[in-house]
Amino acid sequence: KAPLVVFLHGSGQSHDYVAHANDPSADSLGPLLANQGGVTWVENAPEAAYVLVPQVPARDTKDAQGELGWRSADTQKLLLTLVDKLIAENPGIDTSRLYLTGLSLGAMGSWKIITHPDPAISRKFAAAALFAGVTTMKVFAPVAGETPAQKQARQVDDVKSIDLSRVSIPLWLGHANTDPVVNRVGARVPFVQLTGKGDVDPAGEMTVAA
Repeated sequence: KAPLVVFLHGSGQSHDYVAHANDPSADSLGPLLANQGGVTWVENAPEAAYVLVPQVPARDTKDAQGELGWRSADTQKLLLTLVDKLIAENPGIDTSRLYLTGLSLGAMGSWKIITHPDPAISRKFAAAALFAGVTTMKVFAPVAGETPAQKQARQVDDVKSIDLSRVSIPLWLGHANTDPVVNRVGARVPFVQLTGKGDVDPAGEMTVAA
C-alpha cells in the first residue's frame, strides 16, 4: 500500500468566492501549482504516494470561535470528511501512513488538527511537516499604539500561551527568519516547547540547549 500526503495551501490560493461565487472549481489549480506543495510529492517523493490538495472554500468567513480559513470548524469538518472519503474509495492507501503538510495558512490549520482535544483527530496523521505557520491567530490581532518591540513580545507570549500537550506525532517545522507576514516565532516557540531544548526571548530570538 502507499501513503497519503495531504497538502494545505496558503492564504493566497484560497478559493476566490467573490469573483467565482457560483463556480467553486474555477480557480482550483492555484493550490496545486502555486507553491508546488502537492506536485513535489508526485515528482520527488521517494516512493509512490496518494496526494490530496484541497482548497479552502471561504478564507475570510469566521466561525463562532472567530477562526477562519483552514482553522474554521466547518472547513476542518469538510477536510477530515474528505480525507475519510478518499480513504474509503482507495483501498490502496496505507492508513497507518497518513501525512499532513501545510504552508502558512495551511500550517495554521494543521496546528488546529494536531492539537485537537479528540485524539481521533489529533492523532489521525502519522506525522506533519509545517512551514511558515503559527499555532494561534491571536498574533494577527492589531493593538493600537503598539511599538514594533511590544508587538514582537506580545506575539511571543501569544504563541507561548497555546497548550501543545496534545501534540503526539513527529513534526518537521520550517520558517524563514525574514518572513514578512507570519512571525518566525510561529515555529520557534513550538520547537522549544515540544523539545524542552531552549527558549525564545521577547525579541523572538531562540536559544537552544545541547
